[in-house]
Amino acid sequence: MATKYPLDMLITARKIREDNAQRSVVSARNELNALRENIENKKVEVQHYEEWRKEEEVRRFIEIQNTTLSQKEMDKFKWGIAALKARTLELEEEVMNMEAKIPELEQKIDDAIRVHKEAISEREKIEEHKQKWIEELRKENDRLEDLELEEFRTKDSNDELDEYEFEE
Repeated sequence: MATKYPLDMLITARKIREDNAQRSVVSARNELNALRENIENKKVEVQHYEEWRKEEEVRRFIEIQNTTLSQKEMDKFKWGIAALKARTLELEEEVMNMEAKIPELEQKIDDAIRVHKEAISEREKIEEHKQKWIEELRKENDRLEDLELEEFRTKDSNDELDEYEFEE
C-alpha cells in the first residue's frame, strides 16, 4: 500500500526555500569578497598614484626651476599641484567609502545565514513529521494485517470445528 505523504509539496517548497537561502549566503559572501578585492585594488591604485604624483611634482618643479613666471603662471602651477594632491584625497576617500560598506555586507551575510538556518530547521521539522507519519502508517498497516490474520485464524478454527461436528 503506497500512500503518498500529504505534505510532500510542502517539503518541496521548504527545500526550495532552503536552496534559495543557501544561494543568498553564497551571494552575500561573494559580494563581500569582491568588495575586499576592490578595496585592495583601489589601495594599490592609490599607492601607484601617490608615487606618480610625487614624481610629477618633482618633474614640474624642475621644469619651472630657473624660470621667471608671472603671477598668473605661478597660480596655474600651484593649482596644478593642488589638483594632483586633491586627486590623492579623492582616491583615499573612495577607499574609505568602500571600507565603510564592509560592516553592512557582514550584516547581510549574518542575516542570510540566519534565514538559511531557519529554512533548514523548517525543512527538518516537516521531514521529522513525515517520518512520524510513515511510522504511524506502518503501525496502522501492521495492525490491520494482524486483524486480518486473526479473522483468518478465527475462520480456520471455526471451519475445523465444523469438520469435527460432521465426523460424529
